[in-house]
Amino acid sequence: MKFKLWLEFEEWDKTISKWDEEDEYCNIEIVFENGDKYYLNIWTYKYLARASQEYLQNNELYGDDDYIYAPDLFVRKLDRTLIENIVNQMAENGEFINFTKYL
Repeated sequence: MKFKLWLEFEEWDKTISKWDEEDEYCNIEIVFENGDKYYLNIWTYKYLARASQEYLQNNELYGDDDYIYAPDLFVRKLDRTLIENIVNQMAENGEFINFTKYL
């Protein structure tokens, strides 16, 4: 199934801040050719580990260190080719039923 993919990290000025494609998070927009549209928040595995430590050390963010609000998807790194492959695989497997579709 064909789709258009917008990746927030492609808009970032990577000269302003430190960029590590394996230790970041971002938002993405997926628009399929049939008009179905999805917005996902994705984190890398390394960012999950870092965020977990930061939340544990700084628990006033949520007042409790027993949980973290999770994103929609975890990936190895923020990379267009990887994310395109993941979206293709998820679409083929009918996995977008697990996400909220936006009109």
